[in-house]
Amino acid sequence: MLIVLIVIFGLSFLILSHEAGHFLVAKAFGLKVDEFGFGFPPKIFGKKKGETEYSLNWLPFGGFVRIAGENDGVVKDELASTLTDAEKKRIFAFQPAWKRASVMIAGVTVNFLTGWLLLSAVLMIGTPKALVVSDVQKGSPAEAVGVVSGDIVKGFADAQSFIQFVSGHRG
Repeated sequence: MLIVLIVIFGLSFLILSHEAGHFLVAKAFGLKVDEFGFGFPPKIFGKKKGETEYSLNWLPFGGFVRIAGENDGVVKDELASTLTDAEKKRIFAFQPAWKRASVMIAGVTVNFLTGWLLLSAVLMIGTPKALVVSDVQKGSPAEAVGVVSGDIVKGFADAQSFIQFVSGHRG
């Protein structure tokens, strides 16, 4: 059960960071962001801060950023006649291709960087050393006392110190 919760938390963190990448780049370009949502609707609650609504939704596997004009490309010509030039500068559909691509690529870039940082942290921290029994010979004293392959010998970090201990305490 703990592993399931860790997986849900980990995926939720990756999704949130991915969507944050889109959100931050859109905001940096001055685009209007209507909503930053964590999870999929139905909505539990939302809070509007400035022009953006921040929402928490019931289904934790997912998230989204709703940028003004992101899905309005089909009706771009109809929108063009109703918007001022200042409004067009804040609408996704009216942005140059490089800006639209930057917003889209930002999520993947954040995922890559997050993975790289997490993997680097794990490799820097390392794993604790453990002495693990790989094989037990038939008829040996270890077999007689119930030692089996896969057992972890506590108190010893390497085989040499364990061998020295056993040799010094024979009988």
